[in-house]
Amino acid sequence: MGPSPNPGLSVVREDPPGASGFPSSAAEGEPLASTRRPWAVWALVGALVLLMLGAGLLAVGQYRRAESLIAVNGALVAELAEVRGQLGAYQGHLETVRLGVADLSTEMERLQRLVEHEPTTENGSPEPPGLAPTAE
Repeated sequence: MGPSPNPGLSVVREDPPGASGFPSSAAEGEPLASTRRPWAVWALVGALVLLMLGAGLLAVGQYRRAESLIAVNGALVAELAEVRGQLGAYQGHLETVRLGVADLSTEMERLQRLVEHEPTTENGSPEPPGLAPTAE
């Protein structure tokens, strides 16, 4: 070909398919590994290490908290057992008091009937007031 009539236009050589500047295994929009930033990989690894350290510290803190809660739970269980024992003792004492009050109430009713009962002589007639039986 000779010189072109337009100086701004030039002839472009067409390459056969697959002869591009990118290797065939790389995607068209993805840069080559050699053109990536090397600090980005180290930054990613550093961020992952920091995340793992943070997760480890949180796990240790939660473990310690769980241990302290287990100790508090053991103390509360022991205190609950002691309070249940005291409650049982109070309930036993209360039952004794209830039985005593019931016995006392029965005795009071018997005494009340005795007070209200009119004394009689041996023949069944009431005794006159002021005369008490004399022992001879």
